[in-house]
Amino acid sequence: MNVTKDGKMNWTNFEIFIQGISTGQVANVVEVLTCAHPSPSTVSRVFHSLEEEFEGWKNQKLKTHYLYVLVDGTDFTVIYNENG
Repeated sequence: MNVTKDGKMNWTNFEIFIQGISTGQVANVVEVLTCAHPSPSTVSRVFHSLEEEFEGWKNQKLKTHYLYVLVDGTDFTVIYNENG
């Protein structure tokens, strides 16, 4: 499974749950990630752990201030003296 050392599900699994995956689809995802067919109890455990993590994330308090960086760029091809 994609679980960190502290027992947390990683962002791959978390993102899957946010997109609205069903318990039936969890089995397919777990099978692809682990190369093994999961049991119904494994599917249920993964689904519910994702659900708990998602609820915790969704209900966390937001910080008062956030730092961010905006980056913008434009790429032009310039032909100068027939080179470029």
